[in-house]
Formats: sequence, C-alpha cells, structure tokens
Amino acid sequence: MTSSSSERVPITTALAITPADSRIVADSKHKMDLSALAEVKKREDGLNKDVQIAKECISNQEIDDLVAATKRLVVQVVGKEAGFDQDSIKKRDKAALIASIAKLESELHEIRAEGQEDILVCPNFYPTGLTKNVKTDAEALGGSSVQEPKIDRKLRAEIDFTSPSSTPPAFINIVDHPCLLWDVKDPKKDLTSEKNWKDEGRGGPVRNQGNHNNCWTYSSTDVYSSHRLRNEEDEDFRVMSARYLTFYVSEKERERERRHGERKTHQCHGFPVIDGLRFIKEHGVPEESPRDAKTDYSCVKNPPSRTQKLFHFGADVEFMESDKIEDLQKMLLHQPVSANMILYNPEYEDILTLEEIYEGPTSEKSVYEGIHAVLVLAILRFLGKLVALVKLSHGIKTGESGYMYISLSKMIVNVEYSVDKNLLCLLNRKTEDAIAEPSYLLRDFTGVNYGDSPVAVARRSKKRKLN
Repeated sequence: MTSSSSERVPITTALAITPADSRIVADSKHKMDLSALAEVKKREDGLNKDVQIAKECISNQEIDDLVAATKRLVVQVVGKEAGFDQDSIKKRDKAALIASIAKLESELHEIRAEGQEDILVCPNFYPTGLTKNVKTDAEALGGSSVQEPKIDRKLRAEIDFTSPSSTPPAFINIVDHPCLLWDVKDPKKDLTSEKNWKDEGRGGPVRNQGNHNNCWTYSSTDVYSSHRLRNEEDEDFRVMSARYLTFYVSEKERERERRHGERKTHQCHGFPVIDGLRFIKEHGVPEESPRDAKTDYSCVKNPPSRTQKLFHFGADVEFMESDKIEDLQKMLLHQPVSANMILYNPEYEDILTLEEIYEGPTSEKSVYEGIHAVLVLAILRFLGKLVALVKLSHGIKTGESGYMYISLSKMIVNVEYSVDKNLLCLLNRKTEDAIAEPSYLLRDFTGVNYGDSPVAVARRSKKRKLN
C-alpha cells in the first residue's frame, strides 16, 4: 500500500508490540478468506466487493483492535519513514489494514535481522508451506502463528558456499522431509549444450520399468547403447537388457531385498549407475529380448540366461561422475548422460507436456519418492530458465511421451525445524534418503569419460611431461 508523506504517521516514540497484537493479527488473518485477499491484490475491479465481504465477517470491535495493532506496528519500524494509509482506518477497511500490517511486519523482521549474521528470515510458504502442527506449536510457545522461520548461521554458510542464491530460500515443511528450496544465481557463461541428442536419435526408445525399483538399469544400458553408436559399433540404437542387470549386478542387494524388503514379490533395488556401467565393462550385458521388455516381468523368478551373447565396454573405457553443471555440459558433447533426479509427487506425475518445468516440491502435501535415474539429452533455456531435457523410464504416459524438462537452477536441502527457536538447521541425524547437503534437483551426472574429467586431464598432462 502506498501513501503520500503528508499521510504518514510521524515516528516520535518506540512503543512495544504486545503478544496480544500478534494474536489479533493472526486471528484476523485466519478468519479472512485468503482467496478473496488474493483477488483483492490481482483484480482491482473486484476490490470493493471483496472488502465488503471481509467487513461483514467481523465485528466493529475487531476492526478497532486491528487499527490499534497497526498503529503499534508502525511505531516499531524504528528509523524508517514507515506509515500506512489513514483513509483505510477512517473507512474501517479490514482488507487494507491486514495488507498494511503484513507489509509492516515484513519490514520489522528485516530490521531485527539487520547486523545479525547468524540468522536470515526465511520466506513463509503459508498456507501451502507451513503445516498446522508447526503453526500450533509456535502459538503454544507464545509466538505469532505468522512468524517466519529463520536459517541458522551454519546452514546459511553451507548454502552460500555451495550455491549463492538469487532468491531467499523458502521453507517447505513436508512431513518427515522438511526442506529449503531456492534459485541459484544465473551463470555468467553459457551452459547450454551444443547438441540435443533426442533430435540426433541417440537417446533410444522410451521404456517402462513398471513397478520395479530398477531405474538405474535403464539409464546404465542407455548410456552403453549410445556409446556404441558414438564408436560406430552399431548403426542403430541397440537396446540392452535392463532385466539382466537387475538380476546380476548385486547379489548382496537382492538378498537384502529378499530378507528385509517391504515388497515380497520384488527383489529389484536401487543402485549407483556407475556400478552398472562397471558391471557391463567387466561382465557384459545381452541385448534386450521381447520377454525383458515386458513391464510385468518377474524380478524374482526365471532369471535371464548367462550363456547368451554379451556385449562389453572396451577395456580402456573409463567413467566419470560429477554434480557440476559445467561437467554435464562437457559430457553432453559426446553422448547422453545419466543423472539422478530428486523426485516429488504429485509434481512429477502432474507434468504431462514440455510446456512445463519440473521444479521440485511446491507444498507440504508434496511426497518425497526418492532418487530416480534418468537420461539427460540436452541442456537448454526454456521460459528464460536453464533446464535439462531428460528421458524417463516410466513409459510414454509420463511427461510428454516420456520426456520432461527439469530445472537446473533450483536447489534443495533437507533441514531440521526447531519449534522453540523457530529456527532451521542442518540435519543432525542423516538418513539414507536425506538430502543432507545443498543439491540441484538433478545430480550425479554419470557417463563415459572421454577425457574431460579432472583426473583424465591430469593424466594427459603427466604423460606430456614424461615425454
């Protein structure tokens, strides 16, 4: 809300804002129709009608309390020419008063955080970000239900060191998986890839893993098939058996699934793609048979024959892994690259076209599903954002015919929320599924090392010196 200098309330003293004032603001915000408030902001034509509805929802005394609370908030913004539209008070305009209060509270938080390096006010995702439990706990401890959580110094330093942010991290209080999500600063250099391997036909067909937990086998075999095309070992994309890798790469993991897995009819399991590539190099993999291609095949019974013709990486082939977008760009010069996406539903399932970008969780109702291996075909800019075009392994009904854009500017990290301090911290207890360090939504870029990795560059440099 704007007002002229003549309409501003002069600041002469600093009065204390009472807990009662916070409760008045919070209670009033709860009673307001949030959708109506959004319409007030977006559509000027509907302003009068929405405000009138808001006024009818409360008593005159409540409006008087709001006015008093607003005045106290104004004088708390010490050292700034703060004020509010006095016409709103005269007209007893509740919607305008609440908008003014929200603005003043925001300014208050900024001033209180000024010079305090150990905290940073975190944007509140309410009503889609903070759960009722967090709000209730905060109120029980005497705090305001609209108080924004803060980020502690160690977590702030970790975020700044890993990925300087262009937007303040936003807290999303997902059950058992609370996290911070933010945009990184736009890179100064062009990170888009020279080739789009989907257009080049080097990504292979979209396959469907069905209910199996073996996405890594599809990604591993696609990397190998593409490598064969690059080396002119095949004229067309030769699809290799993901089912074969599911049975034979790790007997230990299969046994663990058999003994402790929740799904008694499955022995498939998650595994690093680089280990799948190493297995192909050492032991080989057969071409996919029609039986392997079925989505309802058993991963427990009728294992594939180990006497069939097997294909191998060459003995001199090496592999590389990286989490850096710059390395992904270099790797894509040669062929498609495997990567792991951090998968949340319903956001993943809701994207059905290449007119949208997967940008991770959007509310506390989002569900973390784990890590999903995909095949990166290109880096490009879409809607002004840096994205990766990936091929999925959930059939042609996922994404747009099995393809999706994933943000390369969003980063995420799991956090712990201290209710009594209203503070977000690094994880103390790190579980297997935890995103314990700031990470892109797409990470673990894995593929054949064609001489671009730091290890390979150092090796070549050493050879030159010896010669």
